[in-house]
Amino acid sequence: MELCDTNKCTGCRACMNACPKEAISMGHDKLLKTIPVIDNTKCVNCGMCKKACPVLNESKYSKADVCLAAWTCDKEDQKTCSSGGIATALSKLVFQNGGKVFGCDFDDDFNLTIRPAESLDDIERFKKSKYVQSSTGDSYKKVKEYLEQDLEVLYIATPCQIDGLLHFLKKEYEKLYTIDIICHGVPPIEYLKQYIAFLKRHIE
Repeated sequence: MELCDTNKCTGCRACMNACPKEAISMGHDKLLKTIPVIDNTKCVNCGMCKKACPVLNESKYSKADVCLAAWTCDKEDQKTCSSGGIATALSKLVFQNGGKVFGCDFDDDFNLTIRPAESLDDIERFKKSKYVQSSTGDSYKKVKEYLEQDLEVLYIATPCQIDGLLHFLKKEYEKLYTIDIICHGVPPIEYLKQYIAFLKRHIE
């Protein structure tokens, strides 16, 4: 089974999250772009991956009636955030109200993954621009679990990742809030890892 044209694939992982047999993992093409890899020994051709793919299904577009500019009033967050701190202000509000906040940060091996915040310290780690493609991991499934529990969920990601989430969910949820980061395209994270490895070789 093949999904969308790999040249059009955004690597959002909606297909992977939607697969009931865990037959889809993520690999790379020759340019190290993230693409889905299907294990045909597990695949049962149910078509759930195709139904979740934002490339194969039409996305909803809407025109904003009003455009507002805003920034946080927290002076420290103004200093430590990249774009005025609104995402951090909203994250703290949702988190302190008992909701779930999803953002991305690096682990010790420089993997960049979108995950739920477990504490306000995690929200601090979500700050700042990262400039490489993050992995949504299994976060779409977690978002759905929390929404089914009637919890507020705030999801911060690039537009293609938000689009993947909405296609995965297949319906609107009143308590889902999303923040699309303005994106001009993100390079594969493997490029960053290769550069870090290069620096380590030359520094050591």
